[in-house]
Amino acid sequence: MKKILRFTAEWCKPCVQLTENLKRADLKTPLEVIDIESDNILATEHGVRNLPTMIMLKDGKEISRIVGLKTPKQIKEWAGE
Repeated sequence: MKKILRFTAEWCKPCVQLTENLKRADLKTPLEVIDIESDNILATEHGVRNLPTMIMLKDGKEISRIVGLKTPKQIKEWAGE
């Protein structure tokens, strides 16, 4: 099963805009939001160095990653939806 980890922070302006773009993209893939301020261990484990970062996992293994602000269309294409 696929799932997306979304790494974000309150102070990150592109992260705020990505929230809106994700709503418009209306993904079917489950999305888990990780605030790096409260869960930096998970961010470190996944090698997250820039925000926003989204990592797609399949059966617990990373299969794809995108970094930076993306449009709803780019997000849907990346997610394969």
